[in-house]
Amino acid sequence: MIWELWQFVTTPVRPEVKKMGYLSESIAMVARSKRCNQQWGKHYANCQQSIRLAIDSCSSHQTAIVFGAGSLKDVPLDTLSEKFEHVLLVDLL
Repeated sequence: MIWELWQFVTTPVRPEVKKMGYLSESIAMVARSKRCNQQWGKHYANCQQSIRLAIDSCSSHQTAIVFGAGSLKDVPLDTLSEKFEHVLLVDLL
């Protein structure tokens, strides 16, 4: 809990991001994923597999954009990096 408070205080974000609760939710999600790693592992694997299947159906492999990239636990970044010339990760935080 102290670590989460430290992250909240020291993470440089615009004031409205904190006000809207995005920073605290992001910090809580990372902490929750650590606590529930075993239970969430299958979900992460399923998400990554879905993205890998979608990659195969792409007609172009120039640029991939991941909106809401977050902690990247559900994103197969290694596969995206291998298959695309450019990978852009976009997240509010």
